[in-house]
Amino acid sequence: MNDSYTADFRPKKSSQKKPNAKNREPICVLKVELDGDHTEKIKVYEGEDPAEIVDKFGDQFNLSDNAKKRLLKQIK
Repeated sequence: MNDSYTADFRPKKSSQKKPNAKNREPICVLKVELDGDHTEKIKVYEGEDPAEIVDKFGDQFNLSDNAKKRLLKQIK
């Protein structure tokens, strides 16, 4: 795994409407370069557990425990 990632933190927008799954904005978007040609995004939404999101992502892309820890550190 390449150590290249960027995080995009977005401030919460106040809204009268209660957000649903279709129109929610992520509170954090982390772009992860898996290899030279393959980049994926990890999106974390309010109320979600970043550790669970990173664990699922890591399992999906066969990342080591060390790589998962580094990603989680970037999100927190």
